[in-house]
Amino acid sequence: MSVPSSKASDVAQNPYFRRDTRRNYPKTEVVTQPELAKLLIAQGGFEALPPISAAEGTQSTAVTADSPAPSLASLYSTNTSVATTSFRPPKPPGHKYAWKPSAEQAPSDPNAYFPMVLYDTARV
Repeated sequence: MSVPSSKASDVAQNPYFRRDTRRNYPKTEVVTQPELAKLLIAQGGFEALPPISAAEGTQSTAVTADSPAPSLASLYSTNTSVATTSFRPPKPPGHKYAWKPSAEQAPSDPNAYFPMVLYDTARV
């Protein structure tokens, strides 16, 4: 047994994923729910919210980074009712086509694993 001349040449202390410079191995990043809620609430423009009405204007609704962060479930629990049952999304632009087997077929073995079938397109 010989002692490695440097730390870089010691295979036990220098694993392949650190030696391989050709690949960019992904590194996991963990963001906890309170950190994410603080980041969402502490965005620019949400520093001090104006009061909703004059009757409720006695309380200050300032949101700072030091305030306790609500859970993400409470942020999504409010029902915004944007989508209703009568709402339908717009149809995508473009022409609709239907595929129909062509009258002229290429000569091929019908018992083949992938028989050749030609199709025509027809506008719907």
